[in-house]
Order: sequence, then C-alpha cells, then structure tokens
Amino acid sequence: MLTLVGIARLYPHQSGSNDAGLLTLSFGMVILSGYLLGELLVHVKLPRISGYLITGMILGPFGVKFITESSIQNFALIDQIALALIALTAGGELHFSSIQRRWRGIACLTFFQISLVFLLSSAVFFYIIQWLPVLSTLPISSRVGASMVFGIIATAQSPADDRRDHYRNSLEGNGAGDHSRCRRH
Repeated sequence: MLTLVGIARLYPHQSGSNDAGLLTLSFGMVILSGYLLGELLVHVKLPRISGYLITGMILGPFGVKFITESSIQNFALIDQIALALIALTAGGELHFSSIQRRWRGIACLTFFQISLVFLLSSAVFFYIIQWLPVLSTLPISSRVGASMVFGIIATAQSPADDRRDHYRNSLEGNGAGDHSRCRRH
C-alpha cells in the first residue's frame, strides 16, 4: 500500500485534475498506520490514543508531510469528527470508580496546582512588565490586571501530566512501584 501511495505521488498530475483518489488513499494510510501504532503501543502499556497522536505528528504537515497542509483544509469535517473521537477515547480510559475513591486528593491537587501556576506566572509577568515599553507606562492597577490576565492564560495552558503521574504513583504506594495495597486477596 505504501508503494502505491509513493507511485501515486510521483505520477505527474495534469493541472486541474482531481486528487480525490490520492487524498483518500493517503487518509486511509494515515488511519491504518495510526491503528497499527496504537495496537503496538498497547503492548508497552501506553494508551492507543498515543499511537494515533504520534502517527499524526509524524505523517502530518509538520513531520514527513505525507499529508500536506493544503490537503488538511479538505479534511475540516473529518478533523472535527476525529477530535470528538479522540476526546471520547480519552474519556473512555477514565474509570469513574477510581476517580470517585480519590476525588478529595484530585480536587486538592488540582486546586493547589492551579493556584500555584496562577500566582507564580502572574508575579513573573508583573516583574517582566517593567521592561515592556507599552506596558511599563501603565498605572500599577492596570499592570496588576494585565499580570492577572497573563496568569489566567498561563493556568489554562499549563501541562499537568507530570503532576498526575506523581499523584498516581503516590497513591499506589511509595512511588517505587509498591502495588501490594492495590491487590485483592
């Protein structure tokens, strides 16, 4: 299949010809590759969605350009459907019973992480404002407001994966893989 796509890409197209067949074939290859990589990653205890995302990054317009940026515009509807399916897949990996048992710890960790990111990023931006020509002339109340807006934006963009993994490891034991409390006898 990969050979067919390569040949189709090398075949000289006439101007104004319809590339729908090539586009469909390329899209099918990306889906198949994502599925296969997702299945491979399950064996190394990673979620399938990791394979889908890695395939998109490698084969997409910012990787080897198997799917070009111009052809992505033709996939606007498929892009929205794929995003919904990714969210559904990610949500399917959540187990409500696990969250229900740990909701206090999750809520506490989330609150402190959000608070810390907001306060630190606001303080750093407030300190940096003095070197920005446009904002340094503003009154103190406006600079505080701008710093708070920056803190809110930074909080919304803050990655939390490392905290989640640390939290999960601390719940499972001493963080070194002690799962004896989790086993049912």
